[in-house]
Parts: sequence; structure tokens; C-alpha cells
Amino acid sequence: MKKNTVFLILIAASFCIGVLARPALKDTLLPREAAIVSPRVSQFEGLNGPVDLVLLGDSLTDHGRWSELLEIKVANRGIGRDTVPMISERLSAMPAAPVFIMAGINDLIEGRAISEITADYSEILEKLQDRRVVVQSVLGPDDLAVSELNHELEQLTNARGVAFLNLTEHLGHPLQYSYDGIHLTSEGYRIWASQIMEQYKEMSSLAEAQ
Repeated sequence: MKKNTVFLILIAASFCIGVLARPALKDTLLPREAAIVSPRVSQFEGLNGPVDLVLLGDSLTDHGRWSELLEIKVANRGIGRDTVPMISERLSAMPAAPVFIMAGINDLIEGRAISEITADYSEILEKLQDRRVVVQSVLGPDDLAVSELNHELEQLTNARGVAFLNLTEHLGHPLQYSYDGIHLTSEGYRIWASQIMEQYKEMSSLAEAQ
């Protein structure tokens, strides 16, 4: 009995030593920028072939199967969990084409002020002033300040002469076509894609008329 007790004590001590000596999981993980953003951005930088449209954003954009949803050639430049300032830092990794941008929900989740988010959007529009740009309304649950942010984004785009695509008119607020309150169902993506195509055709017609 005494031998068994000593044996169990030794096993428990070895386990405790191993746990204490092991680095915390958060310390062993690569930073988000190193683990996700850098490889994706470096890949984007090598994919600058001709396209009709660039879709820029976070996971909502990233998850879309745009080559099947749209009848034009699209460069998907969405990265999951991206915030507006993170997107602002990777604008150079895009082909030369009109840009549709949707971002801001991750900023709201992080508790950033709407004034900060709109200031970051203003910086993006300044960087993209030589391109045709469409800012799309932010999608998300009603417990975040989505409506307030969209109001400010619409004011900003009006002041800068940039198109604003109000998707909440078609997808609802809170979202009617979502499985978790933020990300879209397949029907939600089909509705979004139809609005993109409508806006793209209108933009192309205006460009041809000039």
C-alpha cells in the first residue's frame, strides 16, 4: 500500500512539474499578423492579374464564393477578423480595378469608437482616391452600434462623392439571412451578390458615359 502511495505521489509531482515548465498556450501561438495576415498579404501581392472588381473586407468578404456568385472576374481580398486600420495597411496588395469595401464589424466588437472607425475609413478613401470605390454598409447584430456606424459612413461617402451601397435594405438589421448574427447564409450571399452586380453595372455605365 505504501509503495502504491509513493508511486502515485511521484506521478502527480511529475505532472505538476511538466505543467509548470510548459509555456502558456498563448505564448506558443504565433501573433495573428504572423500567423494569418502576412502569408495572405504576400500571396495577394503576387496575384495582381487583370480583374473586373476587387472585394475588400473581413471574413464576410473572405467567405464568399464570388467566382460562382458573380458574372465578372473578382479579386477576393477579404481576411477574417480584419479591422478597418488593418485593411488600410494592405491596400497596395490589390489589382487595379474598382473596389467594393465592407469592414467595421470587428472594430465594433473590439469596442472602438465610431469616430475612430470613420476616421480610418476616411484614410482608406484618401489612399484610394484615384480609384472607383463603393463603401458597403456594415452588417451585424442589433446589439452593436451597426446602424450608427452605417449612418456615419453614409455621411462620409456623401461628403467625398463616393458611392454607398446600403445592404441593410436588402439583408435586414438585424440580419435576416445569417446563421450566427454576423455571417451570411447562402441566400444572404446571393442577395449581396445581386446588389454588387447592380451597383457594378451602374458604375460601369457612368464610366462609359464620361
